[in-house]
Amino acid sequence: MIQSLKDDFEVILVSPRNYFLFSPLLPSAATGTLEPRTITESIRQYCHRNQSDNYSYLEATASSIDPDNNIVHCTDITGKTAKNENFSIEYDYLVVGVGSKCTTFGTKGVEEYATYLKTIEDAQKIRTGILDCFETANLPMTDQEKRDILSFVVVGGGPTGIEFAAELNDFITEDLKKWFPHLIDKVSISVIQSREHILNTFDSNISTYTEKLFSRNNIDIKTMSRVKEVKENSIMVLDKNTNQVNEYPFGLCLWSTGITKVPITSQLCESLGTDIQTNRRAILVDHKMKVKGSNNIFAIG
Repeated sequence: MIQSLKDDFEVILVSPRNYFLFSPLLPSAATGTLEPRTITESIRQYCHRNQSDNYSYLEATASSIDPDNNIVHCTDITGKTAKNENFSIEYDYLVVGVGSKCTTFGTKGVEEYATYLKTIEDAQKIRTGILDCFETANLPMTDQEKRDILSFVVVGGGPTGIEFAAELNDFITEDLKKWFPHLIDKVSISVIQSREHILNTFDSNISTYTEKLFSRNNIDIKTMSRVKEVKENSIMVLDKNTNQVNEYPFGLCLWSTGITKVPITSQLCESLGTDIQTNRRAILVDHKMKVKGSNNIFAIG
């Protein structure tokens, strides 16, 4: 979009990270299939290519939007104590592309003990966590303790969770098997899904194929199951068919159960009116991506 605009526009980009992230490839970065740098692109490079003073980038977070007065309130997040740590930017047109965050449905223990996969930092944390599980299981302990530590749980049978489970299985069977051949038979990967099938928003043929593939690869799929609580080293799961609550140990738990609004998105929707912005998970727009309830705000991504 920046490259298509003429010089009679002043474009200011505000973002807490100075790079664009191609998030669909995060599961590959988390298991080492791809290096993190290969799925990022510098924001400043985009601005520099235009060789114009009309394009600028500010490393800050947008804390709130005042749609009545056309103002975005921002906060410096660099960690340095600047005199103008909080500042405001006026706009004629505003494009909101802040993304979303994982929803926990208020499940106890998720924030403390589970891991998300939304950022490069998350991917690096997961990769370190996987290796830590194997290094710890390599120490002297009982076989059951090794199995508990090498139990990997994925909560959510959507695209991110399924892609990660598949990438994790490949990482273990193709790479870690060379380093820890004596531990591979103690590894387990489980996917917990609240619906009857994984990838339930896709065509049923895709869901069926994936379930058969996972079965051949010994990836356990627990459908019709809902997480009641995440503990430090285990997860409590309700079986909807039997109404029983079972406890499963884990060394690493990935939480990928869907998305919800980030705070600034919720604030914007409230400012525009909850009678207009009725979607609980996203911003409502028209066919031109213009935010409903506004004449000069657009939302993408």
